[in-house]
Amino acid sequence: MKGTDQLLDHAFALARCARDLVPSELPFGMETAVLAQWRSSRASSKIDIGMLRVFRRAAILACLAAVAGGVWKSEDIAQISRPLDPETRIVDSALLAGLD
Repeated sequence: MKGTDQLLDHAFALARCARDLVPSELPFGMETAVLAQWRSSRASSKIDIGMLRVFRRAAILACLAAVAGGVWKSEDIAQISRPLDPETRIVDSALLAGLD
């Protein structure tokens, strides 16, 4: 117990002596460099807007293809959602009973 208390006291004393390593302000010229980079990136944002249009059109085209595929295969989708025939219901209930 005494050894643990001594270790804790030593650790707390070291923590009290530690300095704050975080600078209180940005290094000289950092703010100017960040603002210059931001301003130059705004000039090249026209390319980004063009890419955004391409991605938007691709997403709309993908949605239209998904809807068209769903309409084309609507009979298959309806067949999946139909109620099961009596034989399949018996097999399913036997499987579920076996799991209990």
